[in-house]
Amino acid sequence: MKRACFLSLATVVFVMSLAVIFGAGKAGGIGISPQIAGNGSGDSVYVTIASIDTTFYPEVTNLDSLDILRYKPDGSLLDSTSENASNVLNPTKGFYRAAFRASDVSGTKGVYSVVVRGWLAGKERGISSRAYEVVEETFDQLLATVSTVDIRTDSIKDTVDNYTYIQVDTASIARSVWDDDIVDIADRRIRYSDSVGTVLSTPTSGSGAYACSLYYFNSVDTTAIQGVYCRSMNNTQTATCGVGLSNPDGLVVLSLDDAMYRVWSYKVGYTFSPLPDSVTVSNPSVVDTIWATSFDPGNPEPPSLCRVYGWVRNLSGVGISGATVAANVRQTPLRYGAVIISPYFRSTETDSSGYWYLDLFPSCNLDPSTTSYSFSIYYQTGAIAVKETTVPDSTSWELNW
Repeated sequence: MKRACFLSLATVVFVMSLAVIFGAGKAGGIGISPQIAGNGSGDSVYVTIASIDTTFYPEVTNLDSLDILRYKPDGSLLDSTSENASNVLNPTKGFYRAAFRASDVSGTKGVYSVVVRGWLAGKERGISSRAYEVVEETFDQLLATVSTVDIRTDSIKDTVDNYTYIQVDTASIARSVWDDDIVDIADRRIRYSDSVGTVLSTPTSGSGAYACSLYYFNSVDTTAIQGVYCRSMNNTQTATCGVGLSNPDGLVVLSLDDAMYRVWSYKVGYTFSPLPDSVTVSNPSVVDTIWATSFDPGNPEPPSLCRVYGWVRNLSGVGISGATVAANVRQTPLRYGAVIISPYFRSTETDSSGYWYLDLFPSCNLDPSTTSYSFSIYYQTGAIAVKETTVPDSTSWELNW
């Protein structure tokens, strides 16, 4: 099971100014909680990130996307995720939190390192790294052990004198992001122009012993679907075991162990059913097919409007039900023909799959014709995503966060 932890106050701060390059020492590194975790499948760590814009004066601001890379104790890459920032848990403006299983699927003990890069307006604005340690006990056992320790000055001194410290060159790890064998894949990041729920990764396709080949096809004409994001999780969906992106043949190959997996799939304009799908991997390999159908949002009412639609999903790709999606125009006065329609506001709620739509006036039919809508997603604690954009003069249009 996942364990709740207080977030560390030590966060990585990304400096957005074009004239300033971020240095890890400016904010004390990435916030990772807990610093010591167990190696069980339910033991998690939380990475906390903050971003500040210093273009004119220091101001907390949101990012476009985040690159989060984790390295095993032996220095090899565990996973690398490029994430649309609006798709990361965002408790408040400029602050993000992402959760991972603490260890790899084998429960390897030792010191793991995390490297985070921030992107804004198509450019990297900051990079920083930090480490945490994975031990053999579960986190609960670890807390029980700590609670029984008799804290005395002499005993602490003896422990320090006899302790073998593990030194981690996080700066070297951060530099490895730019190595030729990594950067060509890890640098493929998702920006605002991509869709909520899409995660593009990684230089690794899993660490299992057997090949799992998954083909994606359109159920209408059986054509291969390129660019499907595939995420394979264990049967209890507590850990990600492999991720990938389908090639022009619709193929994703993952290296997985002998077990049953839950496969989450996503691509703009397609629906997958069932979601997640189930795939069983065994020796020596497995080949399976996943079918998708093109999505039709229907026609707006009245036809002169544009049906703006999309999905709200969590990091696992599951649709979030009951989230409010709102569109409003701040322009005053705002006219449609000879009629003043300001203030203009429309809202709806996501259904069980996270789907929503709003029928809105195309921006070109408003006065002024350059009018932008402000779209917001509200869920439980407040706004989790905000974007301003014009609405095209078309029957339907998918809003990409």
